Amino acid sequence: MLWRLVNYLGYDIVTFDTDALPVHHPSDVFDRFPRADLIGSQNGRYPFSLVSYWQLRTINMGMVLMRSSLNKTIFWDMVGKVSVTKPDDQVVLNLALVCLNISWQHPPLRFIYTYPETKDRLLRYNEELNSGKVPIEGKTDYHLNVIGVQGHQVCRSSCSLKRLDDIIIWHGGGKFQQGLLWLLGTNWTMQGLLPGQHNRRIIAKGDEWL
Repeated sequence: MLWRLVNYLGYDIVTFDTDALPVHHPSDVFDRFPRADLIGSQNGRYPFSLVSYWQLRTINMGMVLMRSSLNKTIFWDMVGKVSVTKPDDQVVLNLALVCLNISWQHPPLRFIYTYPETKDRLLRYNEELNSGKVPIEGKTDYHLNVIGVQGHQVCRSSCSLKRLDDIIIWHGGGKFQQGLLWLLGTNWTMQGLLPGQHNRRIIAKGDEWL
């Protein structure tokens, strides 16, 4: 309701996870696609049924731009209908997109693990790093334009100090839970996984890496 109201008043919205660390300003990506109504990181792992259907990762709510132009589409009406039974924001957004018959302008990606997901970090690392080299464009039948930012730029499993120039959001740092919220901790560690390694190793603590 708040997002829709802000859009209705003519403002753009940026959602940002409270346990994520910005390495570069996301406007570096946002400004490249002025005609996109919605821009988000395409490294979501659920709803898994849509991962299978699209053969592509879903939009992750960790970083999403919702431009005020959404108010001129039926997007919010569809979100309202879907959210009656699905209160999770990531589920709602992606279900709304599939209900709007979104078509991704990208060949299907062959995933190296399936549901229920493996915890093998090397597999996750490789998949995220190879999730596409350019943002993925999505179009609907209702004049809604979507851009999915490739997973390695909003990293979870493929974060690496060697790729800082290519990372917009580092989503693999330490976090702690406060009520229903996950927050970025002050004693977090930067961990990395290098090719050929099956276990993460600590590469910097606190603000040492800066």
